[in-house]
Amino acid sequence: MTLISMSIEEVHDYMEKNNIEVFESFTEDDDVYWGFTGKTGFSTFDTPMNEDKAKYASVLFYKLVKEHGICFPDAEYLAQAFVAKYKVMNH
Repeated sequence: MTLISMSIEEVHDYMEKNNIEVFESFTEDDDVYWGFTGKTGFSTFDTPMNEDKAKYASVLFYKLVKEHGICFPDAEYLAQAFVAKYKVMNH
């Protein structure tokens, strides 16, 4: 697993190992916004996405913060921008 190339199994394993959970935070004009919780607390992404993208973005956020020392706001922005731009969690 690399920072930006993770399989579905790797994302799920990382979530389980680090007690990360995603949840539907709110909907607006049929767009769904997701949040996540874990050892660092909780947050909500500012970009609508689906559940799979929310899982990937949450793991990417944690890796950026824990392994690369990126501050929370920057990690959130980078993670949500990445999943908005690239196809992730393809089945």
